[in-house]
Amino acid sequence: LKEMESEKQSADNVTSGVQNMSLNGQPQSLAQQQAAQKSPLLHAWYDPLCNLKTTSTCMRLADLACDGDYKLCVCDMEKKLKVFKGTSLISDYAILDSPIAMRVTYTENSTPRIPSIAVAAGSHVFIYRQLRPYRKWSCPPVDLSKAETDIWAEIKAGTITSADAVSQLMDAREKGSILSSRSIDLLTLDSDVSRQQFIEEMREAPSFLQLTLITCMDIMRKDSDDPDAVTLLVVGTEAGQLLILPQDPSNS
Repeated sequence: LKEMESEKQSADNVTSGVQNMSLNGQPQSLAQQQAAQKSPLLHAWYDPLCNLKTTSTCMRLADLACDGDYKLCVCDMEKKLKVFKGTSLISDYAILDSPIAMRVTYTENSTPRIPSIAVAAGSHVFIYRQLRPYRKWSCPPVDLSKAETDIWAEIKAGTITSADAVSQLMDAREKGSILSSRSIDLLTLDSDVSRQQFIEEMREAPSFLQLTLITCMDIMRKDSDDPDAVTLLVVGTEAGQLLILPQDPSNS
């Protein structure tokens, strides 16, 4: 019995020694062995110099050419849309604002099934098709209070001073009016000189519009639950709006 136990212990030691060797015959460290036991994932590609800073809402896989070859589409915090084929960067586009979300959408029933990439950034949704800029959709302007629009009308006409304008805007805010970003920027200025300079710049502005910001975006399938079915973009805004974009957003 002692001889059998000794042979079994020798066999276990040999097996343990084989397990602790890497594929190239070099012994593995204890940290490598523990990491291999804990992690269920494979490091298919690791590049510490890639320098991609993004979120999960700005990463998607898409069959952009309908050839079965899915590509990784990433919008990073440096306002870039990057498309990777395998580990190679094949496209790089500048985005006008910081990206919020990205979705793969199908807008046509034609074949081949070529998808589009929709990127929400700021107040706009930029749509790319076949790795080229295709369309742009903008959020509708937000309704402003009558008190605020009247104050800015007097400012544009020059019938009110900067001090009176600031005082009336503060009164309107205290009465419950939700001010636009232009009025908030004016109220945050400290000196009369900076306020007067800001008012002079706003007098030259062509129009007084308040555009809301997009906070989230997703897709809603229109006809079926197929992965390549026609989809509509659903956009949530900072103003509490839920907007469903039409199938052809070019004329919306």
